[in-house]
This record gives sequence, C-alpha cells and structure tokens, in this order.
Amino acid sequence: MNIEGEIRAGRRLAERLMIDKFRFTRAVIGPPIRDEATGDLIYLPPVLVYEGKGKVQTYEAHEVGIGSAGRLFTVQRYQIHVPVGPERFMIGDVAECIKATLDPALLGREYVVAALLHKTAATARRLQVDEVAA
Repeated sequence: MNIEGEIRAGRRLAERLMIDKFRFTRAVIGPPIRDEATGDLIYLPPVLVYEGKGKVQTYEAHEVGIGSAGRLFTVQRYQIHVPVGPERFMIGDVAECIKATLDPALLGREYVVAALLHKTAATARRLQVDEVAA
C-alpha cells in the first residue's frame, strides 16, 4: 500500500468539494505611522495569508451568547477547509468568503480563525473558525 499516493488521491477528492473562494488576512501588529504632512495616524493594512478555494463546513449548530457593554453577541463555530499547502495560518486570521458557488448567503461573510487543526494524513487543512453576529 502506497500511503502517500492514497493521501494525494484523498486530497484531490477533497478539493473537488472546495467550490467557494476565501481570502484570509492577518492584522499587522505594531504602532500606527504618523503622516508627516497631515499628522493623521495611518494603520498598516492587513497582509494576505491565503486566497483560493475552500468550503465552509459545520457538523452541528454550536453557538454561544456573549454579553458585552449591554449588547448580546452570538458566536457560531464552523470549519473552513482549504487545500493542504505551505500557508501558515494563525489564530486571529480573518477569512472572508469572496465567491459563493451554491449558497449566495455565504458571500461576504467573515470568520475568525479560532483553532488550528493539524494531522499527519490530512486531506484538507481544516480551520476552526468563529463568526460573530451582533
């Protein structure tokens, strides 16, 4: 049995289900820069971590209500699957659905990476993500 060949075949099959497109960005940590001409503070834009195919997955509804400053926020847990690759995702990265093939309600939705799931024989990079709704 050629385990590497089997895993590569599994990855090809998993990627066939990744029919949407996502953009993952990361906030730049550090102080803002002051514009010498205007005196305005300039915050560095987020950096691109990954842009490409993926899919949103959930196995069961899981939401948590959080109260803050007199408002209630709902956090829903999902997974986003992307191809296995060299990208180094980090907790706190933000994913935006930029192409939704079958469900137009996904377009523009934003998710925050909450956990990194790694395993030896992965057929997809599975990222635990949270969506926060006010």
